[in-house]
Amino acid sequence: MLLDSAGACVREGRSLQSIALFRELIGLATQDPTAYLNRGSSYLQIGQFELGLADLDHVSLMRQRLGTIAALRSSLSTNTIAGLLI
Repeated sequence: MLLDSAGACVREGRSLQSIALFRELIGLATQDPTAYLNRGSSYLQIGQFELGLADLDHVSLMRQRLGTIAALRSSLSTNTIAGLLI
């Protein structure tokens, strides 16, 4: 519901309201990149470039970490399976 409201604010050009709603979403789900991405875009829309880029950088770091975690899981799974087959 909160995400829908924030999205509606974005579509209607109500950037300040969308920023407040995305901030609330981030407080509820700190590891969800969607809220950071959308809040960053909203900041850029109102000319708050440093804040917008900070959110976008945060999303980039989150995705890098997820990639690292996926690679580690894959490696662990492969090593575990290989160990079981021997």
